[in-house]
Amino acid sequence: MKRIISVLLVITLIAPVFANDLSIDEVTTAVDAIVDTSYVAASQFLTFSNSSDIPSIAIRVPEGKYLPDAVVVNEGDMASYLKYFPENSDSSSLFSPMRSTVREQLIQDNWVKGQAIVTGVAAVVFQQDQSIMSLISGALGGIFPKVAMVTNYTVEGEAFSEPAVVKGTFIISAESDGTLQIDVISLNINDKSYNIE
Repeated sequence: MKRIISVLLVITLIAPVFANDLSIDEVTTAVDAIVDTSYVAASQFLTFSNSSDIPSIAIRVPEGKYLPDAVVVNEGDMASYLKYFPENSDSSSLFSPMRSTVREQLIQDNWVKGQAIVTGVAAVVFQQDQSIMSLISGALGGIFPKVAMVTNYTVEGEAFSEPAVVKGTFIISAESDGTLQIDVISLNINDKSYNIE
């Protein structure tokens, strides 16, 4: 199977490093957790899945609107998500490549229960002219919009010496074959900015 494009991060700390700061391993794990959470959430609202399918993730849609404006995560253990993306899912489905992207990303990061647990909110920002009808028609044609997720998440668990508060902007897009890609535009963890290359 063609290797799915995933997020490759070279993280450089702009602020000075002190002894009690998160280690680079902790920062990398926090970013992986946020990116994977974004993959899972995006697959939910871009494939019109039932918002209650994954108990720890809620897709918030404002009253009278059709597109979500936020993703709310409540103690989402990263090791709990893989079961929602089974290998034997319908390969003929329009959304199969997208869901396969998520599955492969979760397998690649090989999460262990209790390693990383995410709580918080991410604002979902669609393109200005995006509507539910254009989203549906685009999906039927295999074309998905670029979506921005502006995160305010806290990641904690056995992989961390202290909670990591992750504020950043992530752009989610789909390739022509339907697979998902996430680009990190800005990243701030525990009030420190990081360069993403």
